[in-house]
This record gives sequence, structure tokens and C-alpha cells, in this order.
Amino acid sequence: MPTVTFFSETLFDKTCSAQILFPGGGVVTITQSITFPWIFDPTEYRRGLDELNATYIFNCGGCDYEFSVFNYLGTSSTWGTSSNWYPPVRTTTTTSTSTTTSTTTLPPTTTTSTSTSTTTTTSTTTTITTSTTTTLTTSTTTNSENIIFSGKPSENPFFPTQLVLITGTCIVNSEVGPGTNNYFTFNVDIGQSISSIRLLSYISSDNIAWIGLQNGTTWTAGDNPSMMITNQHFGDSQIGQNLLTDSYPITFGDYTIRVQQLGAITYYTLEIIYTNEVSTSSTTTILPTTTTSTTTILPTTTTSTTTILPTTTTTTTSTTTLTPTTTTSTTTVPVFTLYMKLNV
Repeated sequence: MPTVTFFSETLFDKTCSAQILFPGGGVVTITQSITFPWIFDPTEYRRGLDELNATYIFNCGGCDYEFSVFNYLGTSSTWGTSSNWYPPVRTTTTTSTSTTTSTTTLPPTTTTSTSTSTTTTTSTTTTITTSTTTTLTTSTTTNSENIIFSGKPSENPFFPTQLVLITGTCIVNSEVGPGTNNYFTFNVDIGQSISSIRLLSYISSDNIAWIGLQNGTTWTAGDNPSMMITNQHFGDSQIGQNLLTDSYPITFGDYTIRVQQLGAITYYTLEIIYTNEVSTSSTTTILPTTTTSTTTILPTTTTSTTTILPTTTTTTTSTTTLTPTTTTSTTTVPVFTLYMKLNV
């Protein structure tokens, strides 16, 4: 029996409500507490055995999580094998190791005191050498993955669907056609940029669609390529490619995307790389400083009554060694909060 399983690594201690929107207009509202993992069986809510195509919206602690199943075709579905989670479950691991070693050695000290009828004192050449080297390296890299839209966007060129970009990888799951257009608009902040808009998936019986990009918050270019930043056809053969083929990185400003399909309905996924990566590496080196001071006292001879005092010699040696300390910390952080799996 087909079902949909929802799983979370971080929401297991929260309760949620859900709303399920079916393409034909039907709505199922679940107000009782939902805990994860949770399985949706359409027959429990008076729906058909294969009625899994829907938009699933969960509200957990004031946050909404939205998923769509839009091409389930019964037992011959090409949506994915029953063992796949969507999005894929991934984690990041960070390991840091620091080692500190400090050794201090105090050299022997000898003191000799002698007093005789003749005194000769000589002091020569004192050398002080100081060497300090300071190296400062700072490197910052930010990368994360976020689903910022999933569903069917605006078809009005003057009121595009607003995309809110989040630093890192932004995912857009959408559908277009037959004979329709999708319109999205987004803003790039100062100091940030879009390095690529990559096609991740394309599902349709029509193997060609079209995409264009222009400046502004609405689509005013119509079909005039001279008013667009870039435009091209795309399909199965462009999966994994950057659709910004003949344009520069997108920097500060407002932009609008148009996606057109004159043939059969098409389901597609876009990956927008939105970055403010700063990589700074600076090195400051202070060269060794050498100071030499020489004082010479000429011999002095004095004749007086002979008195010889005892000679005392003191030798002191002190050595302190701090053993190395190594600390290793490993943190595993789930990339996503909520996952979905189709069971057929």
C-alpha cells in the first residue's frame, strides 16, 4: 500500500500539526499532535489508495516545513526508489586538534666573591638577542543548503513569486506548462553574489523548456533578448549545468526569472549558489632584533693591608617542562531538519 513517511533528527521532541493540499482542491487538516517519525496513509483520511500527489505543510513550534509529491504515478512511479529519503540525509563533521608545548630552562648561576690587597675587575661584551615572529591567518567559508520554494509559482509577470535567498545553496522545486510561464523575483544584497543557477532535475515528456533572466522586480522584457541578462533552452541534456552560461556573477540588485514551457507539463529543480564567502589570509612577521652593549672597565690596582675573605660559589639550576596537551572535538550536525520518503 503506498504511503509517505516523514522523519526528523531534530524535531523528535516537538509536536506538530499538518495540512495536506491535493491538486484537485481537496484539503486534509490534521490538528491533533503529530510526532516523528509519522506515516501518511491516504486511506485513513478517505482518499484513494494512490492519492499521494499533494503539498504537505507541517507547523512545528511556529515554523512551517513544506514538501510536495507531484509526479507519483502508482506502482510505476519514477519519483524514486522506496528506500530514498528526500532531501538526502547528510551530516557535516568538524574535528579540531590543538597542541601546546612549553619548556622553560633556567641556566646555572655562579657567584664568586674575593677580596684581596689587589683588586682587578674586567667586564666585557654583553649581547642581548630578541627574535619575535607573529603569524595571523584568518579563513572564513560559509556553506549551507536550504529549500526556499517548492510548488507552483506565479504566472503573472507583474507579480512574480518572491524568493528569499539564504547564504549557501538555495533549492527551488517547481512545475511549468503546458503553455504557461513561471515568474520568480529575488534581491542580491550588497557584498553578496549568485555564482551559478544550476539545473538539478528535469522531468517531462517535452525535452525542451526555456529560461531567461532580467534586471528589476517584474518581467518587462517580453520576448526581447536584448533586454535580458541571459536566456537559453534547457532540458535533460543540461542537468548539472550552470544556466548562467553567457553572463557574469549576479551581484547587488533586484532580478526576475522567467521559465516557459509551451509543451507538456514539466517538473524541474534549480540550485542557486548565493555566497558572501570571505577568505582572508594575512601574515605579519617581526624580524629578529639584536642589541649589543659593550662596557669595558680598565684594571685598577690598589695596595693596602692584605685581607683574604672566604670564597663562596653558588650554583642553581631550575628546569620546568609542560607536557603537550591535545584536545579533539568532533561535532556532527544534521544538514536538514525534516525528511520525506515515498513507500510504494
